[in-house]
Amino acid sequence: EFRRVLFRSFMMRNRDSIIAKTLVFVLFMIISSQTQSVNSATFPKAGLSCSKKGMTQNYNGKKFTCVKNGNKLAWNSGEPLNKSTVILPSLPTSFSDLFSKRDGIAYSAWLKINNANKSNTNKLPSIRVIKGASSRIDLKNPQAVLQFVSNIFTSSEMPNNVVIVYFTEKDVDEVKLEIESLIGSDQLAAIEREIGGPFISCDNSDVCNVGHAHISEDGTAIIAIGTSSNGVGNVDSVLGGKEISEFYHSLQLIPYHQNKSQISTTDNRMSPNFPPAWLNLPAENLIFANYKFKDDFKAFATSQNFSDWMNHQGHPVTIEWLENFLEIRNLSYSWSNNGYISVRDNNCFGSSIVEIFVALKGPSILLKFHEQMSKGIGFEKVFLDEFGITWEEASPIIAK
Repeated sequence: EFRRVLFRSFMMRNRDSIIAKTLVFVLFMIISSQTQSVNSATFPKAGLSCSKKGMTQNYNGKKFTCVKNGNKLAWNSGEPLNKSTVILPSLPTSFSDLFSKRDGIAYSAWLKINNANKSNTNKLPSIRVIKGASSRIDLKNPQAVLQFVSNIFTSSEMPNNVVIVYFTEKDVDEVKLEIESLIGSDQLAAIEREIGGPFISCDNSDVCNVGHAHISEDGTAIIAIGTSSNGVGNVDSVLGGKEISEFYHSLQLIPYHQNKSQISTTDNRMSPNFPPAWLNLPAENLIFANYKFKDDFKAFATSQNFSDWMNHQGHPVTIEWLENFLEIRNLSYSWSNNGYISVRDNNCFGSSIVEIFVALKGPSILLKFHEQMSKGIGFEKVFLDEFGITWEEASPIIAK
C-alpha cells in the first residue's frame, strides 16, 4: 500500500513532464514517418533506395516503380504518365482479308519497309559525284540515302557503279558534254529516246526541278538531278528526295539492261513492257516518305494522304469511277500515260494501290513487275504469280 501511494505521488508531481516527453516522442515519430513518406513518395529518383518491391509513386509527370537492383531495392527511371497506349491495327495478309483489315494497310507498308531496311545491309557500289559550275548540292551524304534504298531491295540487282550529276540551267551544256565523255553520244541519244526528251535539261530557270536515271552499257547507274540556282534547298532536297527517287528508278531499269529489253516513251506513253504509271511515281513517293518518317508512323501516314488531289480531280470519285479506272483495258492507255491529266489520277490513286502491294508483299514487290515484264511476261501474269489472285478478282477489292 505504501509503494502504491508513493508511486501515485511521484506521478502527480511529474505528470506534466512525462506528458510533455511522451508528446515529443509521438510527434517525432509522426514527423519522421511523414518525412520518409515524402522523401520516398514525392521525390523518387532513379537509383535511390525504396522500401517495397512493386510499390509505385507519381512524381514530376512520371510513374516510378520500386524494383530489385542487384541486392537492393531502388526506384527505376520512371515512365511518362501521359504516354498514350498505342493500339496497333490488324495487318492484312492477302486480298481475302484486305478490306476487313484495311485500317492496317498503311501501317503494314511502313513497317515492312522499315524492317527490310533494318534487317539488310547491301554493299553499295562506288559513288561518283559530278557537279556543274553553278550547282549547289543540298544532300551532304548521298551514300546514306542510297544505302536505304539498297537495303529495302536487297534481293534485286544493284548497279556496278553510280554517277550522280548535279546541274542548273546554266550548267546544261557543260554537264551534257561530261555525260557524253562518260557514255558516248550514241548512248546519250538512246537514253533520250528512252525517256522521250533531253536527259539534261531544266523545266524552270530558277528551280530546275527535274531528275532522270539511266543504266549505261557497262551497268553504271547515271543519275541526273536538276538543282535550284536560288536560295537554300527545301527539306526534301536536303534529305535526298531526288537521289532516293532516281536511284530507285535506276534499279527499275537494271533488268531491262540485263534482258536487253528496250523501253521507250512516245507522246508521254510508256512502251507495253513497262509496268503501269501508277506503280512508278507513287512508289518513289512511298519510299522517300518512309525514309523521311521512318521513326514516325503518324507523319508517314499523313504524308501519303492525297485527299486534296482527290477533291480537285475535276470529276466525282465514286466506287464506279474507281472500278473503271482499275479496268485492265487501261493498261495500254491511261495507265501507260505520263501526261499531265493522266499522271494526276495515276499518282493520286496509285499511292493507295502501291501501299496495298507493299502491305501484302513487302517492298520487293515494287521491282518484281519490272524484273518479270522486262522478260516479256505480261502485267496480269506477274500479278497472278505474285498475289495468287487474278487482277479481275482483285481490282473490285482495291476499289472498295
